[in-house]
Amino acid sequence: MSSLVLDINDTALRVIDGGSSVAVEPGFALAESGNVTLSGTAAAELSRRRPRSVTNDYWYRLDATPLEAHAGLSRADIASAQVAALLPAATFANRDVVVVLPSDMRRESLGLLLGVLQANQLKPVALVDATVAATRTHYVDRVALNVELGLHAAAVSRLYQTAGTAALEDVRSIEGSGLLALRDAWAKYFAAEFVRQRRFDPLHSAESEQHLYDQLAGWLARIDSAGTATLALESAGRSHEIEVERVDVINVVADHYQRLADTARALLSAGETPAMQMRMAVSGLPGLADMLVARVGGAWHAVADDAAATGARDRIRGKTGDTGRVLRELPTEDELAPEAAAGADDAELPTHVLLGARAVALSDAPLMLGAGSAQAPQRYLLLEGSPAGVSGLHCELALANGQCLLTDHSRYGTFLNGNRIKTSAALRAGDSIRVGTPGLELQLIRAEVL
Repeated sequence: MSSLVLDINDTALRVIDGGSSVAVEPGFALAESGNVTLSGTAAAELSRRRPRSVTNDYWYRLDATPLEAHAGLSRADIASAQVAALLPAATFANRDVVVVLPSDMRRESLGLLLGVLQANQLKPVALVDATVAATRTHYVDRVALNVELGLHAAAVSRLYQTAGTAALEDVRSIEGSGLLALRDAWAKYFAAEFVRQRRFDPLHSAESEQHLYDQLAGWLARIDSAGTATLALESAGRSHEIEVERVDVINVVADHYQRLADTARALLSAGETPAMQMRMAVSGLPGLADMLVARVGGAWHAVADDAAATGARDRIRGKTGDTGRVLRELPTEDELAPEAAAGADDAELPTHVLLGARAVALSDAPLMLGAGSAQAPQRYLLLEGSPAGVSGLHCELALANGQCLLTDHSRYGTFLNGNRIKTSAALRAGDSIRVGTPGLELQLIRAEVL
């Protein structure tokens, strides 16, 4: 008998048994009086009506701490109840299960997870990283980045690829920019439009608020497809309609999208071009994929929403029996030739770096930045009053091959828009560089003569 596969992505926990999908449910649970009475979609559909009883962070923050709000149940207890609902013992007792884990899952949660499975009479036989499991393709001459959204955080992962294998190299988690934050931002925007256009506030009652949240996925798909859409919401026997534009819907979450783009850029060294992989549910969010390509470069590639689950099922190839470590390397199955890289946009190329009120011109001659050094080159920007963590020769800026390149030479790291770069990065006007602790900020600007 083949192993079950349990993909723990809290936007849609997925169970596969052989070639069949057994269940797909979000990570929501209704916990009252010390019991979990509902989980998955049924609980999510009550999340606005009964917000004190519905919880959704138990997979993201899996721990054994009793929760006062839920009569002493811990997040592990709630997670166990959802596993019991997904894989009832009467049907699945003593089955082997391959577990697919988010790349940013906390290490301290793994032991609890194994305990949760064993308590439900399941036998975990392998732990597999979701990003690696989803990556069947070798992106030739490109750096593979995987973009994922959980309920509470987004994550960007960098993969190391050789012909025939993919391995997790690095992962950066972005707390507060998960799917819940996007949904909340869109819900508030739509509610404000109903007030503005129809003098109807859908947030005035729990029932209409829940109805609005239930419509979000369908509305977003229509808006992304049509560009302009008329949205209707029923309340108290009346239908209220508004008209919205795709560009406005994208602008509502632009700050979250930008955080993803900044994180992806920090995972790339100068001269590297990404192939950005994301599930269809993620790439289908209005404007996200195109915005990432515009801000990061390369191209985006959609994979099936069950790619991690089916990838683990098909590609672990005898690597079961060891749950002491997470499998973070798997074989790939095909190759994709690189697409043509987009050229640099001159309008985004910075001409100066701004330190306080002082602007220093950039050129093909490297500009070194640091706290002071006897070996300082001719073009050297002294960071006076530097905080701790700034080297004498910390980093350098130079224009080369139509790009502005930042290269880190320090022991402490250089940060681009809040994210530590690997060794180098290509900069754009509007970027910020941070060095030291708590940090000295420099801005990249473009000066133009009109």
